[in-house]
Amino acid sequence: MMILSSLFEMMFIFMFPVLITSTLVWRVAIAKKNRLIIQQESLSVNSTLKILINNLQQHRGMLNATLSGDDSFTEKIKQTQQLINSTLSALERSLNNTVLSSNLAQLNSIQQGWKNLYPTVLSLSKQQSLKKHTVIVQSTLYLMANIAEDNHLLEDNCYPIALVDIIWHRIPNAAEVLGKMRAAGSGIAATGTCGAIEQIKVAFLIKHINDTIAIVENGLNKLQNDSSDINKLFSTYRLIQSDIRELVDTLKYKILEPDTPQVTAAEFFERATVCLGKVYGFFDQGENMISQQISSTISRTETSIKLSFFMMILSLSIMLISSMVV
Repeated sequence: MMILSSLFEMMFIFMFPVLITSTLVWRVAIAKKNRLIIQQESLSVNSTLKILINNLQQHRGMLNATLSGDDSFTEKIKQTQQLINSTLSALERSLNNTVLSSNLAQLNSIQQGWKNLYPTVLSLSKQQSLKKHTVIVQSTLYLMANIAEDNHLLEDNCYPIALVDIIWHRIPNAAEVLGKMRAAGSGIAATGTCGAIEQIKVAFLIKHINDTIAIVENGLNKLQNDSSDINKLFSTYRLIQSDIRELVDTLKYKILEPDTPQVTAAEFFERATVCLGKVYGFFDQGENMISQQISSTISRTETSIKLSFFMMILSLSIMLISSMVV
């Protein structure tokens, strides 16, 4: 009996640190899973914000061409306005009653800005329209960056931190520069003239996009050997770079330099839209890659939760039995 009692006492002593360790592992894993779930919610919201930005940029470009005298976008403008309204409503539902609700004030400001803008757009000057649209787009880009940074997209290291900067900062900003180029090029093609101020603005946009695509290329170069998925991203980006350079050449050599533009506003708008679609496709590819990595990490974390919980129950049971025998 003494030997049995000593044996159970040893088991009690041995299982106590097992209980403590498994409890700590369980709590850490639960917290990590919660953070990863928030990341998934953030990814979903930012994906919708990307759609909103794309539609706002299209609306800005079509309005600039329309206010410059091209009336081919009338129906498309109405359709895009409806899409923007429905996307804003979807975003409000997504943010309500979640941990992301702290971003509602920013979204409400964007909604109010759009509500004030779209009923009056045809009565604005080109400059007023561009300025008001750009303020809303910049606010939406800021909201996207805030959600990416504030809601744990930089934690747990299931993907390279540098990739977050590329996907949620560099690429959306590159798309915004392209959106401004689309609006400017369509406007110039519609009027057939380009003043000195417009030339300076377009030259700045061209420099900005060239600088941005170089920064993204450098960042992807540094990440290239991290995984096959990033290598695929880099290959996709190479193709996008070529398309962006071709669009810039079209703007420079077929709209700005000739006495009369060699492409129409609608043609340039369409080319720029296709290019922007590829940039946003790159965004989607990177976002899907990160989403899959988060899902895989959640799966591994759930396994850790189950195993640590089992060890908690097992060690606690053995300790209870041991204490009764002792």
